[in-house]
Amino acid sequence: METLVREHGVNSFQMFMAYKDTMMLRDSELYQTLQTCKDIGAVARVHAENGELVAEGAKEALDLGISGPEGIEISRPEELESEATHRAVTIPNKAEDKERQQVQVEIAEWEQNMLTILPSLEACSNLCNRSGSFFILIAQAWKCVRRQVTRHLEQIAS
Repeated sequence: METLVREHGVNSFQMFMAYKDTMMLRDSELYQTLQTCKDIGAVARVHAENGELVAEGAKEALDLGISGPEGIEISRPEELESEATHRAVTIPNKAEDKERQQVQVEIAEWEQNMLTILPSLEACSNLCNRSGSFFILIAQAWKCVRRQVTRHLEQIAS
């Protein structure tokens, strides 16, 4: 990672708490990778989902014969995303104020992006039911993430 940053200009790394048996990092691996990002000045980006339970939910959805986007509610319920988001934010609990400020900046950017995207999704009323439900799930996931991160930032501030 250090070589990529110093010699090739890479400035961020994406980590996954999902995709069991392929890309999913255990909490200890996530912590070590976040520490490395901190040490080399790279931005850490985390795809936060409870990979173990998402895999179980995916099996459950498939057992019910559901293989499309409508299975997201079964395999990736809001509570699992909330739990994983909370872990992703609290695992690097030794974060300095500068890093906390960076999190706030990234949240503001996410919020602006979602405010730009969501109105156009609402205008897509002619989408088929599967696509429409997918976009609704994106909006629900965004609300869930925003609530969890806002609570965490309020805890940091107090």
